Amino acid sequence: ALLPMTDFVSVGTNDLLQYLFAADRGNARMADRYDPLSPPALRVLAEIQKACADTGTPVSVCGEMAGRPLEAFTLVALGYERLSMPPAGIGPVKQMVLSCDREAAHRGVTALIRGTGGSVRNEIETLARKLYLSV
Repeated sequence: ALLPMTDFVSVGTNDLLQYLFAADRGNARMADRYDPLSPPALRVLAEIQKACADTGTPVSVCGEMAGRPLEAFTLVALGYERLSMPPAGIGPVKQMVLSCDREAAHRGVTALIRGTGGSVRNEIETLARKLYLSV
């Protein structure tokens, strides 16, 4: 409801996912329950991106996901075009983005996030390899 009144949206994946999973990502006892590449987390990110696209609201992603090539590949597949990351992530993520077939990535990731299971990390890695991406 607020999107038509905003100039932009910035999705902070670290906090968003910590609240979504109700788990501290830094807690070693909870680490196996916290994977940003799980269907529920990716569906939330897809819904945010779609809502922003539908209203013409620019959206960006900041947080650890944006700076890691595999997670950034997934964000690009979901339709995100603006990623904010630490300097160390720029080279590897830029290389991946420049060689990414976004339509094929979108089709593959969209199919994977329909599930209800746990992480789809392995399946996304397989998809990235099929698309000849270095992640």
